[in-house]
Amino acid sequence: MPALFLSGWPVDLYFKSSNANTAAVVISWLLIGLAMVVFARMVRQGLWRGIAMTFAVLGVLVSLLMAFLGSAFSNAVGRDVVASVNQGGSHFQLVRTNAGATTDFGLVLEKTQTFFGVLETRKRLWSRYHVYQGSLSFSGKDTLVVTVDPYGQEYPADTVKIELR
Repeated sequence: MPALFLSGWPVDLYFKSSNANTAAVVISWLLIGLAMVVFARMVRQGLWRGIAMTFAVLGVLVSLLMAFLGSAFSNAVGRDVVASVNQGGSHFQLVRTNAGATTDFGLVLEKTQTFFGVLETRKRLWSRYHVYQGSLSFSGKDTLVVTVDPYGQEYPADTVKIELR
């Protein structure tokens, strides 16, 4: 899964359950550490085997740390669905993001598809920072309208039209 996230695909792949996403991250990091140990065991020469084992042990420790951090902080970033609409078999969600007390809220418009009832792809269509609330509607068949509510004095209300093709 980490390779898929880093591959540059235009969509992200998730499990519908946040616990399954956490488990996938933990298992991925543990498999990386295990792969390093297996590789080190395959090295035959004494000095190189010792170096490979040292890196494998360090890799396992880093993998365990990353697995712990992945499980401990997997739900740290808030993700609340503000609005959603369906049209023509497509599902669109307007999601409020919250990265913590020192950042402002933002909105992300995503097109989601579910496979086998467990996997979900998310394609980011639009995003804006310094926004708390908004709504979604369709204008015609292929135009999605995002209405953004004002956010304090500095960020006025806005309407954004997104052409879907």
